[in-house]
Amino acid sequence: GVPDSQIVLGNGSTELVEIIAKTFLARGQGAVVADQAFIMYRLAVQGMNAPLKVVPLKNHRHDLRSMAAACDELTALVYIANPNNPTGTYVSRNEAETYFELLPPHVLTVIDEAYLDYVEARDCADALSLLKSGRPLVVLRTFSKIYGLAGLRIGYAATVKEVASAMEAVRSPFNTSITAQAAAQAALDDIDHVARSRAENGRCLRFLQDELLRRRIDFIPSVANFVLVRTGIKGEELFQQLLRLGVIVRPMEGYGYEDAVRVSVGTREEIEKFLAALDRTMRRTEGPRTPPLRPS
Repeated sequence: GVPDSQIVLGNGSTELVEIIAKTFLARGQGAVVADQAFIMYRLAVQGMNAPLKVVPLKNHRHDLRSMAAACDELTALVYIANPNNPTGTYVSRNEAETYFELLPPHVLTVIDEAYLDYVEARDCADALSLLKSGRPLVVLRTFSKIYGLAGLRIGYAATVKEVASAMEAVRSPFNTSITAQAAAQAALDDIDHVARSRAENGRCLRFLQDELLRRRIDFIPSVANFVLVRTGIKGEELFQQLLRLGVIVRPMEGYGYEDAVRVSVGTREEIEKFLAALDRTMRRTEGPRTPPLRPS
């Protein structure tokens, strides 16, 4: 575990992204983020009017070597999502270790593990272990995903005591409710629910990706609870067509994927409904399919 003095509660992990920016991005200090990563990192930095460096993904994954190389004497923060939203790709332990060896010592890294509980890959980096080994970082976790408490808005940051104290000085004193805190504490004790949810997500994720492969529809292989699907149809157009059939997906133009939507992994019945709606839409829409793009 991590001592209470190293924990900061947030109104979801999104608020913690902003608190970290408010705490450390002053006097001309800036941040490095990955392109096509969770958009709130970029917005938090821009909200502080701080210098921002955006590093392209490599094979739809964080290019950690390039992110470390992008840091200079004015860089205070690096934001990393593991797994990444919206691509569903992850950072391996070896990649993380190499990154910290290359990182300038004055830079604080923020690793957002909102979707980590879904990951079955054994070589995925574990930021809490990196923190305990002395790496300079803030680990973000949320109760909005596998715990199912999104409506209560609660998450936490784990870091070293000095960083936690600095964040507490910026945090609003009433940012989380007693109800949310009680629910979060109960959720941490419900190990069986997490195990069932991870197993069910794994089964349904494999089913969804297998069905997309069978249909020769391109997607980025995911370890999270969503899949980035590329059909060759504009994302907003596909979103509207599926919406008319009672299915909601997230268009991805805002992330630079013009022909993609993000599809959440639901129950098998829900996935079958999505696939039927997608089949119907694809039959009505003629156009080129996106060439397969797979992480190497």
